[in-house]
Amino acid sequence: MNLRWFDREHFADDVPDELTVLYDNCHTLRGQHIFTSLHYDLAHHQWVARWIRGGQGVLVWNAVPPSAPGVTWTQVYALMSGAENHAYLSTWNHFDYGKVRQPSDTIFRYDVDPHDRPRAHRGADPRKCRGQKLRLCRGQDAVQGMERGQDSPLCQQLLNAQPQRKPVTTPPANNRGQSTGGRVSH
Repeated sequence: MNLRWFDREHFADDVPDELTVLYDNCHTLRGQHIFTSLHYDLAHHQWVARWIRGGQGVLVWNAVPPSAPGVTWTQVYALMSGAENHAYLSTWNHFDYGKVRQPSDTIFRYDVDPHDRPRAHRGADPRKCRGQKLRLCRGQDAVQGMERGQDSPLCQQLLNAQPQRKPVTTPPANNRGQSTGGRVSH
């Protein structure tokens, strides 16, 4: 239910652009947002949804909090443009257990390989996934309306921890305070 259509996206070369949709799980009625893309399978003459597990697409947002007390769950997702302008969906789930144990992260990237096969990559090592976390939190390559969680305290903390390049305000050594620009003639 609550089907939302988005623009077509380009997932792989030699594959037509695909319709992308976001919808709510009508079985649980608990605020679960599901994403999939639809492509036409010429061999079977039918429309097919990608990344289907258990009858649903990719779970990108779940409004049901974890049942364990003291656990903080942060969710971030975005449909982004990657290498060679191929789109992919990325999700990040961060569980903070307080002082009980170390936090855990799970990052998934959903894309299509050059042979038109859907892929889901899972990353659990926080050091290896730092770049993807930054891209997700920045949301700069995200499709409008297909991102959420970038305003979370976790993303804000991650972005603020990144050293920002400071502008150079000192003039070059050969600057003598004189302009060498051309004259304007009237």
